Amino acid sequence: MSWEKVKLGDAATFINGYPFKPTEWTDDGKEIIRIQNLTKSTSQSNYFEGTIPEKYLVKKGDLLISWSATLGIYEWDGEDAWLNQHIFKVVFDKKQIDKTYFKFLIVSKLEELKKQVHGATMQHITKGKFDNISIPLPPLEVQKQIADTLDKADELRKKDELLLKKYDELAQSIFYDMFGDPVENEKGWEVKNLKDLCIQITDGTHFSPPSVASGIPYVTAKHIKKTGVDFYSNPTFVAEEHHREIYSRCKPSKGDILYIKDGATTGIAAINNYDFEFSMLSSLALIKPKTDVLNNMYLKYWLNNEIVKNRYINEFMAGAAIQRFTLSKINQFKINVPPLHLQNSFDKKMDLIERSYILQLTTKEHNNHIFNGLLNNYFS
Repeated sequence: MSWEKVKLGDAATFINGYPFKPTEWTDDGKEIIRIQNLTKSTSQSNYFEGTIPEKYLVKKGDLLISWSATLGIYEWDGEDAWLNQHIFKVVFDKKQIDKTYFKFLIVSKLEELKKQVHGATMQHITKGKFDNISIPLPPLEVQKQIADTLDKADELRKKDELLLKKYDELAQSIFYDMFGDPVENEKGWEVKNLKDLCIQITDGTHFSPPSVASGIPYVTAKHIKKTGVDFYSNPTFVAEEHHREIYSRCKPSKGDILYIKDGATTGIAAINNYDFEFSMLSSLALIKPKTDVLNNMYLKYWLNNEIVKNRYINEFMAGAAIQRFTLSKINQFKINVPPLHLQNSFDKKMDLIERSYILQLTTKEHNNHIFNGLLNNYFS
């Protein structure tokens, strides 16, 4: 048998969920599956104990596709529940389709659709457009073989994620073991304002210079990761004359802390490991610690600690529409100051862990490349 090319709407039936109103939510009955419950962005559940058509009932093992705001495919693993609107339930009633094959197929197609709606304020697929997506449909036995190959490749990615998580947990465990809770300070370390432990705390340019194809590197929040500054994966540049103006007041050096103070990723700190000149945007703070009292690795982990972030986000940003730390607020951060020899000992331990983390990250990127290549090979 040869491979077919069919439309999604001719391969299966996609049932949109019921338009529940908040007034219909109850504390008892069957759970209402909303997009937030699928993405795990909330632990809150709503329920409904009335009567609606049986087609909206979801059972364990059913495939669900969110098509508005968030694009994704999920396998329901809970008890019987009701489906909310903006989510399709997949019913395999038209063609012979292996469920695992179909899951990976939809992953591939949704990635294509995400690229098409890039930059839109809300990702959204109309039912007509969704039904008309063309898909390859080989014989069932071939589907199962493809699904098995992709399953194995996906399992490698999951193991990578698990190992990276373990490295994170180990680093946090060492931090708490050596220094205790960074807010409760049960070990009684001296506490000082961050400004008193730094040579300089400033930020980048408050105007956005035009990007150029080549020139002086221009670092923004998108380049800041907990593992370091990642400029080369998505480089941006500014002209020499703009760089000179920016650099005259903000001169990042190797070993400085770059701290996102503005936007959705506010509160991420990284050590600058580059020894070349670059310009910075004002969404980044430049923190130059006094190395005789404050180790940059200790400072990075202190700033990245979730308890610290939550404390200052709650204190300085309550009710704010956009997360933003001003320089004056960053100067006021009250940081525990353990003895320098202890901070330096922590630095050495973290250096070993972070080297292993970066190696694992490289493995993850390699396995992602293999997985995405397989998806493209089978489904493009």
